[in-house]
Amino acid sequence: MKDELRRWAAIIGSLGFLGWLSACASSKTQAGATVSIRNPQADKACVRKVDFNEAPELKEVAGRARHIGNEMYPKVLAIVAEDTSKLPQQFDIVFKKHFKPGDPGRTQGSRIWLDAEWLANNPAYLDRVLLHEMAHVTQDVRWYRGISNKSVCWGEGIADYVPYKLGYTNGWRCPQCANGFLHYTHGYTCAGAFLLFLDATYGLNVIRHLNAALRRHSYSDKFFAKATAKSLGELWVQFHSCYKERRPSYVSLHCRSNVQVRRVEVAESVADGSGRTSQ
Repeated sequence: MKDELRRWAAIIGSLGFLGWLSACASSKTQAGATVSIRNPQADKACVRKVDFNEAPELKEVAGRARHIGNEMYPKVLAIVAEDTSKLPQQFDIVFKKHFKPGDPGRTQGSRIWLDAEWLANNPAYLDRVLLHEMAHVTQDVRWYRGISNKSVCWGEGIADYVPYKLGYTNGWRCPQCANGFLHYTHGYTCAGAFLLFLDATYGLNVIRHLNAALRRHSYSDKFFAKATAKSLGELWVQFHSCYKERRPSYVSLHCRSNVQVRRVEVAESVADGSGRTSQ
């Protein structure tokens, strides 16, 4: 009988000891131990993380960057691809100092680096720069597998075309072949203007298929003949004549100070899948 009582006493004592340990652990957690809580919306957000450790003074700008990324990246995807599920769905934003002069942003894979010092002096251009870089996210540009020299102009042209398509210029980098970007091979504004022309003339899918070819690293100049039944040289002559003679609306609209009308036109064209906007 005594042995039975001792056994039950030991069991009760053990349970009490475990309860004490549990209470102790709970009190330590409440005193400041780190608890990881997963945000239920994390999988839905396009921007996984915004790192501004090198520029804590840009906390407000970093918050804007997160908002712009989450709001606009789905629209970027809808412009550059028919099947958006095959493209990166999320990306990170990192604010860095001591960037190369004249390079406000760069992208590798699904990470965007932004020049903290440049944006501190030019915060109004955050939308424009971030849209350009988000377009690069869709191209899967990596240090070991970048866009080839032959097609880099189209990578940069699409990255400028996307903000134009969405109505963002704010008077900076209007789609035009001037100021150092005189030919589509120079990329950026001139290639972007050329792609706007192709979009307006032959449809949005030309740009979508071009972006897919860049992503697959299968681009050649024969792409344009297959997509439009005209050679790249013929298309350039056609664009150049149109651009010089009557500066068409798809260019001039983007150089206006008020771009709200353009944004509505683009939103409607992307929504109905036509990809065509009014001339």
